[in-house]
Formats: sequence, C-alpha cells, structure tokens
Amino acid sequence: PVVGVNPINLADMAPGVVPTTPDGNVMNYTTSRVQINGSSGRGNQMTIDGAPSEVPRMSGVSYFIPMAEMVGELKVVTAMFDAAQGRTNGGSILVTTKGGTNSYHGSAYYHFRDERFNANSWTNNYFGRPRGQQNYWLAGGVINGPVLRDKTFFSLGLEKERNVGTANYQFRVPTALERQGDFSQTLNSRSQALQLFDPLTTVLDARGNFVSRGPFAGARLPAARINTVGDALMKVYPEPNYLGFPNQLSQVNYVSSTTVANPILSFQSRVDHVLTTRQRMYFRFARNHALISNYHSPAIPGYAGTASASDGNTDDRLGHQFVLEETLTLRPTLVATMRLGFNRFNQRTKGAGDTMDPSVLKLPDAIRSNLYSGGSAGGGWPRMDIADGPIPSVGPMFRQSVNNILTFTSGFNKFWGSHNLRWGSDYRNTRWFENNPSQNQNGTFTFDKPLTRETDVSTSNTTSGSGLASLLLGLPTGGSISRNPAMAAQSHYNGLYVQDDWRATSKLTLSLGLRYDIETPLTERYDRFAYDFQPDADLGITVPAIGPLMGGLRFVNTAGLPRRQGKVDRNNFGPRLGVAYSLNRKTVLRGGWGLFYQGLTNNPIAFFRESYTS
Repeated sequence: PVVGVNPINLADMAPGVVPTTPDGNVMNYTTSRVQINGSSGRGNQMTIDGAPSEVPRMSGVSYFIPMAEMVGELKVVTAMFDAAQGRTNGGSILVTTKGGTNSYHGSAYYHFRDERFNANSWTNNYFGRPRGQQNYWLAGGVINGPVLRDKTFFSLGLEKERNVGTANYQFRVPTALERQGDFSQTLNSRSQALQLFDPLTTVLDARGNFVSRGPFAGARLPAARINTVGDALMKVYPEPNYLGFPNQLSQVNYVSSTTVANPILSFQSRVDHVLTTRQRMYFRFARNHALISNYHSPAIPGYAGTASASDGNTDDRLGHQFVLEETLTLRPTLVATMRLGFNRFNQRTKGAGDTMDPSVLKLPDAIRSNLYSGGSAGGGWPRMDIADGPIPSVGPMFRQSVNNILTFTSGFNKFWGSHNLRWGSDYRNTRWFENNPSQNQNGTFTFDKPLTRETDVSTSNTTSGSGLASLLLGLPTGGSISRNPAMAAQSHYNGLYVQDDWRATSKLTLSLGLRYDIETPLTERYDRFAYDFQPDADLGITVPAIGPLMGGLRFVNTAGLPRRQGKVDRNNFGPRLGVAYSLNRKTVLRGGWGLFYQGLTNNPIAFFRESYTS
C-alpha cells in the first residue's frame, strides 16, 4: 500500500531523498519534485520505461505518473556518475511498468475517506460552523495476461479517483449602509470612527505638493457622486452574515463554504510482443484526465481571490503518453534498444470571472471593447482589487498551455571481458504552445485608501480612507490592461554518451564515461521573441536638447540575427568518473566526480519571458 496510491511517494525511502509534496495523489505532479542530495528539487528527470515524462518548463515535474499496481520497479538515481544519465541538476527517477505473462492475473482495490472520521477544524469551531465535507474514494483495477501464449501479452489498468472537500471562506463584504455610501457606522483598523476625505477638494501648493483635503461630512458620500460601476460591483457582494466582530474594515463579517471536487480518471495499457528469440518489442499508452479544484459554486460571482492572493481557479489537465520500444539481440554479448516516445500535456485554467456578463457591472464601452477572457472577445469581467482587508476580488483566470515532447532514444550494451560497454543517444523535440494573457487580460483596477484619506502621507492610511469608498466614487488608485501574446515555441536537444563499467580487480570497479549535450535555444513560429538588448542600438528617435536615444531590444530573424533566441552552445562535454572499492564482504567505499549540464526547456530552474502592454 502507498499513501495517495502514488508510487512516486516511495522515492523518499531512498537515502538522501526528501519529498517536497508528501503523500500527493497521482495527479499532483509536484510529487516528482523531490530533493536529492541537497538539490532544490527543481530540475530532476523522470522516465517511464526509459521514455522521458517531465512536463516542459515545469522544473522537472512529471504529469504521467503510472498507477501503483502497474509499476514493476522504481529506482532513484542519486549519484549521476553514469554518462547515460544527464540533463539534470538533481537526480533521476526511473520507473518500469509491468508487462503481461503467460498466466492471467488481476487485482482490484478501493480506498475511502469521509468527514465522519475527521475532527472539525479550529477555524470552523471558532466561527460556529460544522465539519467541512470530505468524500474521498479511489477505485481501480489491473488485469494482465497472454493474447498469444509465449508471443503476445497485455496489461491494462483503470483507476478513478474522486476527492470532494470543502473550501471555507472568511471575507469582509460591504454592509447595507456602505453600499449606499454611508460609512458613518464603520470603524477603521484602530477601532475608531472612519473618516473619509473628498479627493476633489485636494489643495496643492505652487510646487504641486499636497496641502490639505476636505472631509465628507459624517463619512457619507453624496448620492450624486456614486459611480455606476462601483455601485454595480457593490451589489454583487453578498450581505454580511457574521457579526462576531465590530464593523471594522479589516474584520471578517461574512463566512461561507462551497464543495470542491477533484475528479481523476487514469487509463494505462501495455502490449508486449516477442517477434523472434532475438527480437521483442512493446507499446504502451497512458491517458490521465483531472479537474483540479473544481468548485461547485464560486465564493461570490466572478470570484478571483483577494487583493493579496489569487484563488478560485480550476485546472483542467489532460495528458497522453505513447511509447514504442524494440529490443534486438545482435550478438550474444551485444544488445540494442530503440525507443520512440511522445507526450502531450494540455492544461486549461479557468475561473468564475471568465464568462461573467460584463453588462452586470455596467462597464463603459472603452473597457468592454478590450475584454478578452481567453479569446471570447467582449466577455468576462476585469479584475477588481479592493485593499480594505479580506475583500474578495473579481476577475478572469483564463490560461491554456499545450506541450508536446517527441523523443527518440537508442542504446547499445556490449559485454567484453571485464568491461560492460554502453553507448547511445537521447533526442528530444519540445514544442510549447502557450496562451497566457495574464490576469490583466481584461484590465486590473485597484481601489485603495490614498484618494479618500486625509493626507498623502502613508502613516494616516490606518485612520482615514477606504478602498470601498474609492470604488463607489469610481476612482481607482491604479489600473492597467496588459496581455501576453500567445506563442508557439520549439527547441531541439540531443545527448550522446559512452560508458565503460570496468571490473579492474575483484575489489575495484571503475565507471568511466563521457556525455555530450547540445540544446538549441527556442524558436517561435512567428519570430516574436526578443534576441537580446543592444546598449548602443540606434532607435531612430531624437529628443531635443538630449540627442539620439540609444539602446533597445533586438528581435530574432531581423538584421541578420538567427531565428533562435540566442547562440547554440556546442562545448557541453561532461566527463564522468565513479569508483567502488570493496574493503571486505560488508563494507564498500564509493565515490565519483562528474560534470553536468542542466536542461533549458524540459526542466529549467527558472524561465523568463517578455510581456507586452497594450
């Protein structure tokens, strides 16, 4: 039995391995992000039946985690002194799946958890709420056996997981009086009567420095000054339902909960076929589909978290993996293996604000004409952040990423006396399709205290001013519309290696290897990548009394530059040396040295991209 029925949870049993996400399920791909021998956990490599399975640009995590009942062997390589292992700054996790045999075998399993087995949380007890719902079950089964005895074998696995829990919320929402612009009963964070000041009465001196600002009488906003958009958003919020705290801007006055489901469906299959006594092959196909944090209903219409943190998004994850391998015995001491693999990972992020009707907020045409929400032009809400404590924000969460990895690996194994010679290649073509317009895709507007507080000195922020009041006046303290363009990027990688494991004496074994890695910088289908920053580039702009402006970005495939986003590094030679010496029957000393090169696309530690503002 494995906690979470995730075989990768066994990796931390290896010496020097520390998990970063303990007990994760098969769809929690960060379970493969383990810290190996002090590494950060970002940059490991994971293979399933020899085929790479990491998700591009996700710091080495793997989405394609096989069912525990389908795993035949799991190995963690913590010392990368074998030249066959590369492209990592941590270690490698090697998974081998089970094939069928001449006998039929099968297994079935069921796991169950329920809130009746749980204690209530401290927060629920504090607010007088019942235990949150938890309805977790996982059911699966595996069957394998022969199709043609001694020739063809199959292995099939199906697993369904459903984890329904509860998301609890504690918010600060506007009171009935505040919705009308009356803050006379509202307290500031110091439990004093809140004061509001009229930004239209601001007085500046001849130098433009702040002098004074007149108050709103009784902390009440005139009805004629209330903005239609601010008034419409106020009506979106529910009424307060918790009166355990004074009516302060920073205190919770609304508590609620909603169910959150995490349905997962995994299918895995494998077919092994013996062509001749010297040749055999297998084909494996896997499909995983999950909805991560699928909310039954949003906390409020269009919910997108708070001003300090985003929340409320659902990730729709779909992955497919294909592997075809052929093993050929060329001679009694020479074996060749060829392997073709293809991974496709599609993740779509969505939120409640993506499809909301913009007419509800009575948005002006200038904003409505720039709404995007994942391509549905004219739909969704802009992001609205109100900095008055835990006030929920609204806005879009759309993002979609599709990644394809095509791999071809070859390996040869030759036994020659006391030598075990191995050599081979590892080719990968990575294609990254990304539509991440950012949370500012429909515009972001922030409403804070500065425009309705007494002075422009930040120390008065705790005694006067309100983001809710600024919202009702239609005066954001900041705003922007920025949208990252969709992109289609590609890179190529190839690794060549040779390794000799030499048993020099009965007590001494030497591992001698050399690896060569080459990876091309990314190209973009429409050549929209920046190439570099040129400090002395002439921008063609001349400013009076200053002169020509110099320095700017250069873009790929312009002015003689290549389509690739940089130069190809061609000198990545990585020698490896390992030593094992047996002192006696119970003690072995091991050591090694190696030079390694981190991958840039499939498992980077960090990745930077430009964003463009329109």
